[in-house]
Amino acid sequence: MAEVKKRVLIIDDSTFTFEQLKSLIEKTGIAEVVGHGKDGMQGVKLYRELTPDVVFLDILMPNMDGLQTLRAIMSMDKNAKVVMISSLGGAAEKAEEALRYGAKAIISKPFDEKEIEKILKNI
Repeated sequence: MAEVKKRVLIIDDSTFTFEQLKSLIEKTGIAEVVGHGKDGMQGVKLYRELTPDVVFLDILMPNMDGLQTLRAIMSMDKNAKVVMISSLGGAAEKAEEALRYGAKAIISKPFDEKEIEKILKNI
């Protein structure tokens, strides 16, 4: 019987970032991407519908930013496993705040394939 892959939801307004991250996640063989939220509101709705094992969540997004989205997901599911995506510059403070709200890890762009694999194994 094949090992069950972790189900991942990516919430990021950038299609380029989504495609790049999806490719790296699926390349690990540990997980599969089951959904893409283009903003926080869509992401929260998808989290409720898909109940993913792991969420990769961009900190900086329109409508509902990553911190608001993280708080919404954590209030629905205190055991949610959320990995924040930080772009370099200006997001460090928000990243620390995200950890206080319950994020499990933070990754930065450009993505490091080994770091993503390590997070997926350990989360």
